[in-house]
Amino acid sequence: MGDVGYYTSLVLDENDVPHIAYYEWDQGDLRFAHKENGQWIVEVVDSVDDVGMYAALARDGQGHFHIAYYDYTHDRPKYAYRTDSGLWSIQTLSVTDMQGAYVSLVLDDQDNPHLAFYNNTRGDLIYATTALQVLSPGEGEVWHPGEQKTLRWRGVGPVDIYFSADGGPGELLASGVTGNAYAFQVPAAVTEEARLRIVRETFPRSEARSPAIAIRPDIERRFLPTVAYAPYNVGQYSSLQLDEGVPHVSFYEGTSGDLLYAYKCGVAWCVETADGSLDDVGRYTSLALDSGHQPHIAYYDNTNGDLKYVKKVNGAWQVSTVDATGDVGEHASLALDSADRPH
Repeated sequence: MGDVGYYTSLVLDENDVPHIAYYEWDQGDLRFAHKENGQWIVEVVDSVDDVGMYAALARDGQGHFHIAYYDYTHDRPKYAYRTDSGLWSIQTLSVTDMQGAYVSLVLDDQDNPHLAFYNNTRGDLIYATTALQVLSPGEGEVWHPGEQKTLRWRGVGPVDIYFSADGGPGELLASGVTGNAYAFQVPAAVTEEARLRIVRETFPRSEARSPAIAIRPDIERRFLPTVAYAPYNVGQYSSLQLDEGVPHVSFYEGTSGDLLYAYKCGVAWCVETADGSLDDVGRYTSLALDSGHQPHIAYYDNTNGDLKYVKKVNGAWQVSTVDATGDVGEHASLALDSADRPH
C-alpha cells in the first residue's frame, strides 16, 4: 500500500462515519478516505507536484468536504472543495510574501472557510478568511431614488461595489473602497429587483448569485490574510476552530518549544501558553472546542516522543500524556464526541 497516512485529519459525519484527509508520502499526493458499507473508499484529491502535507478536513452544512493543505513544491497553502458531482475543485492561495505551511481549516455558520497557517517567509502566524458580511442594507429593505444611503460591511481589504437594477452583474459604483462603509445616492431606478454587490479581488474570481428583492446584498469569497501573532518563528503546526464566529487556533512556538493557544479578542488576538514545559512540546497540534466553549488540544512531545493532550478547566490548563510507548504522537488528529470525550 506504500507509505501512507501522514498529516491525518479526521471528521465524523452525523452518523459517526469517519472521513480522513491525509498525505501519501510515496507519490506526494493529497488523499481522502471514507468508510462506505464497511469498506474504505480512497480518492486522490490533488496529485500535481508534491502536495498534501498538513491536511485539514472540514464538512459543511450541505455535507460537502473542504480540505486545506500545503503545496511543498511551491511553498504555499492550497484549498480543495468537493462539489456535488464528487469532483474536487482546487484553489491556490497566491498572496505576495505569504508562503505558508502548517495549514489549519474551519468553516463558519455560512460555510465560509477560515484558514490559519505559518508564513515561512517572515516566520509569523497568518489567519485568512473569505468571509465578507454585509451589515446594511438588510434583506427586504426598500430604498427610493435619490435618497442618500450607506452600504456597510464587515471584512478586511479593499472592495469593488456594483449596483444592478435587474439582478444582473451590475454597473461599477466604486473600486478599491476601504473603511467598511460607502455612502452614495440611490440611482434613479424603479425596480423590485435591485441589488448591491461587493467584490474583493484578492483571490481568483468567483461569483455567487441569488434572487434579489429590493436592494439585497451579494458577497464574494476572497481570502485576505492578516497577521494574527507576529513574534518570529511562531505559527507552525496550527489548528483552527471557530466558536460563534470567533477564531481560536493552537500552534507551536519554535523558539522556546512551547504549545500556544490564541483567540480573537476584539480587534486583537489573545495568546496563552497551553504547555510551557522545559521540553520541546507543541508540534502537530489538533484543536477542538467542547460544548462549554473550552479548548482541547492533542499534540506531540518532541523531547520524549510522546502523544500529549491538554484541556482548559476553570481557567487552568491540564496536561496529560496519552501514549508514551515508543516514539508516538506525530500527525495527531483530535475529535470530541457528543459527550465531549476526546478521540
